[in-house]
Amino acid sequence: MNLELDFSLLRRVMLSDAELFAGIAAENISDSCEWSFCNLLWWGAVNRIMFLPCNGRLIIYDPVNRCNYFPVGREFSGGELLTLLRQFRDRGLSDAGDIYDLPEDYYFRHPELHSQITAAFDPGESDYIYDLDHLRELSGSKLRKKRNLIRQFQRENPGYFIRRITPENIGEAVMLAEKLNSKLHSCPFLEMENKVMESCRSNFAGVGADGIILYANADTAAGFSIFSPVNRECVDIHFEKADHEVTGASQMLTWAVADYLKDTSFKRMNREQDMGEYGLRRAKTSLDPLYKFRRMTAKINR
Repeated sequence: MNLELDFSLLRRVMLSDAELFAGIAAENISDSCEWSFCNLLWWGAVNRIMFLPCNGRLIIYDPVNRCNYFPVGREFSGGELLTLLRQFRDRGLSDAGDIYDLPEDYYFRHPELHSQITAAFDPGESDYIYDLDHLRELSGSKLRKKRNLIRQFQRENPGYFIRRITPENIGEAVMLAEKLNSKLHSCPFLEMENKVMESCRSNFAGVGADGIILYANADTAAGFSIFSPVNRECVDIHFEKADHEVTGASQMLTWAVADYLKDTSFKRMNREQDMGEYGLRRAKTSLDPLYKFRRMTAKINR
């Protein structure tokens, strides 16, 4: 396959790349959260995410985990994908041509890959995708408990209100995240998340990000949500945290985001993975997802 990568172009993802990514990502039809420029930029502050352009696509590379992500933009053929993975392996940038975020449907549409790579699926890596109309309407028996908790929040907090997050007040959301995280058991992920939130604070403007803060009253911020487009119809929730000491705040916040997006082009919401954690899986499943985006990891056989 005649596909030669120019590794001199491989560099870190930066704020100034937002327009480049937006143009190429317009060809994306995937709802994968890993294709979000905000995720690549903000988490890239920790993982040092890099990319290089190739034939109108963007090849994403994670140097910490020594793997490629599935490329952004128009799809490569199966043969082209194998060629670029081999080139990263042969440059010593991955151990076995490793790739993450390989869409399951892509893998099955390209049978030429099946004898060339070893692929694995982890249910904890699937993204939960929701219908925004369904979350706004809260219809059906599966969401009955959510409806009741939202009504309880509204009854107990009659002065609640929503404020949009802007570059001027993003610091308030960051401080609220630190406060809510401090109530949890300390772990490496929370420490990393706090660093990523600082990157979000520094690079909130100019990346298409948006968000809301939910106030139970004038003196009490009960939660916040930060999100950005994955594609024209799907929005990705990057951070969403609620104070669980305020009854119904979590459910009210999720509903408020869906309501906030009602006059946009967005039809679906990506709430990302459960990472195999029982509590997260239970919470995400209880919101009655439309479907799950199933991703695979893979390595070249030889």
